[in-house]
Amino acid sequence: MKLRKVISCGLLATSLLSPSLALASTNVEPGVIPSQMPAGTVITFDQENNPVITKQGLPTLKIKDAGEVDLSKENPAVPKSSISLEEYNKVLEGIKKEALSLPFFIIENEKPQPGTVVSYGSDGQINTIENAVPAMTTYATAANGTYVYGASNNTITITSSKVSGVGRFTVFNDTKGDNDNDLVVGDVATKGQYDNPKSGTKITATANGISKIVTKNDNGALDNAVLDIWKWSGVMFGYTYNELLSFSGSYYYNR
Repeated sequence: MKLRKVISCGLLATSLLSPSLALASTNVEPGVIPSQMPAGTVITFDQENNPVITKQGLPTLKIKDAGEVDLSKENPAVPKSSISLEEYNKVLEGIKKEALSLPFFIIENEKPQPGTVVSYGSDGQINTIENAVPAMTTYATAANGTYVYGASNNTITITSSKVSGVGRFTVFNDTKGDNDNDLVVGDVATKGQYDNPKSGTKITATANGISKIVTKNDNGALDNAVLDIWKWSGVMFGYTYNELLSFSGSYYYNR
């Protein structure tokens, strides 16, 4: 990924394909990743670097949300946060204010190349970008500042005392974490190249007005998400598990 420092949030722009054009056809300008496709779509870039559908998605994907499920079924293995939503929001606002004097960066995804595979989640947005030749990365928590990336304008804010992420949550089902540890319900992966706290770090994550204490035990590319949540039974954040599930959320933890 390329990092571009900017002076003002107003300079933020995306070169991704508009959703309407992406839905109409993938025969578009070579080397451009559509920002929106039907849920579950997978595209692969051919030898001319054109995006070709290799798995058809669904025009709509019905995912039960918090208003349609029994919240009493929230998985008991993952504890609820002890702080109120009001307190939680105050913490996030405090982190944002502290970061006003810190650098602001836009993270630009690597350009696709022949063989690049892009998958899309339940909301039709990009879930993963897998390049045929992975970009070289160094996984460590980045310098203090605000980092914005992806079609969802995911934002990771790093200060001397706290780290927060606001944007999109996705899900995964790997068996091993970043220390060859067995992953369990309540484990999450962070965006390793920019936010990589030590394994076992407790993170307060919130979605649908539900706050849970999750555990960082893996990391990954997270091209268009701030947090990747390991599979679960029952309900988490008001959702039943689906391998394509993606939804809005936020988190923070103390450094």
